[in-house]
Amino acid sequence: MSYTPVYFSLREFVDPAIFAARGNNCWQLLSPEILRAADWLRGIFGPITVNNSYNGGRYSESGLRRWESTVGAKYSQHKFGRALDLKFRAPVTPQQVYAHILANQADARAHGITTVEDINSTPTWLHIDCRNWADQDVPVMVKVVQP
Repeated sequence: MSYTPVYFSLREFVDPAIFAARGNNCWQLLSPEILRAADWLRGIFGPITVNNSYNGGRYSESGLRRWESTVGAKYSQHKFGRALDLKFRAPVTPQQVYAHILANQADARAHGITTVEDINSTPTWLHIDCRNWADQDVPVMVKVVQP
């Protein structure tokens, strides 16, 4: 399965060092589900920032992270190309998007989202990912986790 995002470029999803090393082959490192999820949310809520350091912004580790990164957990879903930290343009807030995902869980799952981090722990961004919960006793809906 593959997916090419409608609203995002590759550089928005990938750490600059990984992009420098692999270029367009970075698509191979990203889950199609997380790309589909980003497009779904962009279609509903408008502009979203993931990484923007490639054009002078300050975010470089909100998508695919290098293995040696000390940001987040050692085995973060970001390091597997299955997670994004999303920043929204006002008037949209991460809290609104979080509430939308929880209120529309079946639709969120259909678009690839399996997990969101508790918004109380990440009030300025929204973490989404598409990790596999198949081996755990988890409902078929979106799971909320602590960062």
